[in-house]
Amino acid sequence: MVNENWKLRHKIKKPISPHTPSFTKNAQIIIGTISIIFLIVLFWLVWLELKLLRGAPKILLFSILILPISALILLLALFYFRKAIKKEIEYLKEKHPFEFEHGAFGKTKGQVQK
Repeated sequence: MVNENWKLRHKIKKPISPHTPSFTKNAQIIIGTISIIFLIVLFWLVWLELKLLRGAPKILLFSILILPISALILLLALFYFRKAIKKEIEYLKEKHPFEFEHGAFGKTKGQVQK
């Protein structure tokens, strides 16, 4: 067992480069951009609703227009983020199979144990 741990520790040459592509970071940027665009559209729709329907029940139109749109955008963002996480895991399995198998991400040589 001591011999196996020694081999395991010395097989990892250096920590994983911080320059590996981060698909989740890209997903966060895209989700943030979608959220900002959605908020702008939301405020524009509320302003339009208040301008056009001064005497009508405003809550009804608000719920009919805004809630389904927000639910759809949220589902699309979550789907994209899930897809980005799967893509990043596949990338790490392909490029760093040893570290991925032994859970050696972010650890020094002495911390890696089987």
